[in-house]
Amino acid sequence: MSVKDVKLERLSINGHICGEFVEFTLSESFKNNTGKTIDGEYVFPMPETAVLTGLEIRLGDRTLESVVEGKEDVENIFSEESFDGLNPLKLESYENNLYKLTIKDILPSELVKIKVSYMDHMIYEDDGYRLTLPKIINDDVMPNKFYFSIIVKSMVEMVIESPSHKIDIEREDETLCKITLEDTEVLDRDFVLDLTEKHPIEASGMYYTIDEEKEESILYLNILPKLDEEINDQGNNYTFILDKSNSMMGEKLEQGKNALQLCLRNLDDTDTFNIIAFDEEIIIFSEKGKVPYTQENLRKASEFINSLQPSSEEENLMEALKIALEEKNNEGISTILLFTDDNVEDEEEDQILDYVKNNIGDNRIFPFGMDTSVNSYFINKIAEYGYGKPEFIYYDEKIEDMVVRQFSRINSPQIDVLKIDWANLDVLRTYPRSIEYLYDREQFSIFALVKGSLEGNISIMGKVGDEDYKVTINMDSFDLEENVDLIRRAWGRMRIESISERMRGERGEVAESMKNKIIEISKEHKILSEETELLMVEGFQDPVLGATIKKAVPLIVDEEALKDLGSGYFIDSPRFLYDASKKANKKKSEIDSTKLVSREELLRIIARNQFAEGSFDNSEESTLYDRVENTCLALLSFGLGKEDLNLYNKQIDKGIRYVARTLTDVEELLDENLCILALSTFKALGKKGVLRNNTDQDIIEAIEIINNVIKYNEYTTLDGLTKLNRFDIITEIAIRTIVSEPIDQEQIMDKIKYNVKENIRDIARYAISKLI
Repeated sequence: MSVKDVKLERLSINGHICGEFVEFTLSESFKNNTGKTIDGEYVFPMPETAVLTGLEIRLGDRTLESVVEGKEDVENIFSEESFDGLNPLKLESYENNLYKLTIKDILPSELVKIKVSYMDHMIYEDDGYRLTLPKIINDDVMPNKFYFSIIVKSMVEMVIESPSHKIDIEREDETLCKITLEDTEVLDRDFVLDLTEKHPIEASGMYYTIDEEKEESILYLNILPKLDEEINDQGNNYTFILDKSNSMMGEKLEQGKNALQLCLRNLDDTDTFNIIAFDEEIIIFSEKGKVPYTQENLRKASEFINSLQPSSEEENLMEALKIALEEKNNEGISTILLFTDDNVEDEEEDQILDYVKNNIGDNRIFPFGMDTSVNSYFINKIAEYGYGKPEFIYYDEKIEDMVVRQFSRINSPQIDVLKIDWANLDVLRTYPRSIEYLYDREQFSIFALVKGSLEGNISIMGKVGDEDYKVTINMDSFDLEENVDLIRRAWGRMRIESISERMRGERGEVAESMKNKIIEISKEHKILSEETELLMVEGFQDPVLGATIKKAVPLIVDEEALKDLGSGYFIDSPRFLYDASKKANKKKSEIDSTKLVSREELLRIIARNQFAEGSFDNSEESTLYDRVENTCLALLSFGLGKEDLNLYNKQIDKGIRYVARTLTDVEELLDENLCILALSTFKALGKKGVLRNNTDQDIIEAIEIINNVIKYNEYTTLDGLTKLNRFDIITEIAIRTIVSEPIDQEQIMDKIKYNVKENIRDIARYAISKLI
């Protein structure tokens, strides 16, 4: 069928951004010009962390709208109603982040209008957010009419720019504006929008009133703590327990091993560690107990992890936990990280839980459930009795990212929240239900249903170690009039996630009650969840009653699509990066293999190759110059991108300290190349805001030495030196230098494919080249 046969008449994209939340509605109108009745297939994109909030289909004068119902209710409707003469609609997963809607019996000259809405959560990075929308329009499928607008309501004043398109910004005030494309612009390429805080602050908020008579409102607060690094001279003691039974075979075990490699590289030289692997038998890295964190022990531990292979179906988790809890430390307590997909029998499960409860002492256990079918009750209970926090690896999530994020929290300073002073407000409900911790440099949102006059200050008070912590948010200036529906849905979605997490630790009547509550909230806010399904309804005018009667229309949704459309988790990094115009029949095997390794995966590979001292390199025998140069390249691969660096904060900080202190101590290493690389590294990562206070001082000393070397050797003029200390100029020079040498992508892909880690330099350069 040619493009002329089915004409795209109209395309409309409407977006709403409120704080960190975003909702988009994509509306497209097509006309059947074939002269005959046809079946249509419509492909649309949706980020993997988004949730569907609406689907509407208009066929001529018929209008079908989606509603959300409990799974059992949908099953009853389809078993009781007759659908004779109605062709079912079909919605299925198509490719990564793409879905296909099949509509049968589209009449000649009939106009089909399709409207899809979804909501998602943006990640805060570099004092702001980046939003990327996919290319929607092909050169051969231009619509007769095109509309595009985004309403932005921010917490604070934002600098708004698009590096991809010419935009018009119509401001109503400092925090509210409307963004449109200039008349000549269309979405024939990805649309990128950068929103950067003009004056970043630690805490802000907004609210909207839902019932003026009752004085009921929803508060939305946002906090980003930036804490000074705690100096721990004593160090910490870690035991890593990895399940290597047959059920872990393949991707789960490989990702578990990779996660361990990254955890080890987040340790400090004052820490001690041990590794226990188990199936039917127990294998211990150090039979003599925990070892100090040195380069030699790191190398041996890496080799030990790489050698682990499954050898039995049986699991001996009890013995592994006994060894971990009975192992003595020279000083302090143990932090135990457990990675398992849990195939423990019910009887043994109770024995393990009893043992942990009675023997945990002052130690802590952080369990990771590495499968969607894992026994969540068991994992939750181990965390509860072990004074830790459970993590579950959901469908298609990267185990390494989840593990390292949690491990970073364990190791970073945190705020123990003692009290929230809500001024004169009566708090009816909050999400989260209780707030125990705030983590350093992690954005945290609080929703609250409150009653009363919204005036004065809200204060969050707690402790960072022995120090008092307090942050105050003024309520007098953040009334919300725009994007109210989006915040209502965000509030609903957060409640669903909160109840879902708690439900995994419950059984029986309590779990059933929680499930019913999830269904109730899903229906109220029209949000898909794990407990609900989509149902299409059509309204008919009854001539006798004079009223509109709604009738269900069959919609067949495949299991994968239903799971993806309803289970996006806001805690994950959103992925607005995909191309809706890709061909339907393009198979994965046809795609150039060099494109299959994302920048995110390249960064993981680089991170797994850090030495204990902080340098990134492939050999302990490299020259000092090569090691510093390779470390700069590795750090630049992190610093120049837009990825969430919270996972790698500790490693980046160690790497920067290594470069700064080495160049301060061994000034003769500095030639023109290393001066440029080091300056650009310091500037790029300093701009990211991920460095600690003591590291900043190291950088200041190193930059002073570099500037003196540049002046002494006349690498540039005084005016040039001033420019070299500007982020944009030094970064441009560094990138131009890095990519001036040929990059052999096939060779790099072979190294990755066969797990050969001989050239961190080229992998880092390849990661940087992907930004151009």
